[in-house]
Amino acid sequence: MENGGLDINFLDLHITIKNGHHEFGKFRKTTSSDILIPGNSFCPKSHKFAAFNAMAHRLASISVTFDNARKEIAIMKHLASVNKVEINIDHMIHKKVTRDCLDQTTSIPREPPFLKKLRWLKLPYLGRLSYTTSMSI
Repeated sequence: MENGGLDINFLDLHITIKNGHHEFGKFRKTTSSDILIPGNSFCPKSHKFAAFNAMAHRLASISVTFDNARKEIAIMKHLASVNKVEINIDHMIHKKVTRDCLDQTTSIPREPPFLKKLRWLKLPYLGRLSYTTSMSI
């Protein structure tokens, strides 16, 4: 944590007080690198997109100013191009923000609850008895 004046860096947040209001932004150390899982690696796509999903979630979860959001989106696009990851950052963020807004405005769950896993039981074939049993189960 760094102290000083009307702004403070706390964990990965940059908090500023302007006109009596808090403004939030993403804090990145100058020593951070641009290295993520490269797009040409043999890792699954979900692993390559994990960092971008985390950044989009963080951007949608914190109430940042428009300028700070534009900076973060520009950084995400830069990281995608440097690491050769083919991803539509604008669409991903739009989808995340839309889902979050819908989840907050409705009580209906977005996805159905997970159903109980069915158990299978193997029975030997016993002629007509097996046929009758299968019809009642």
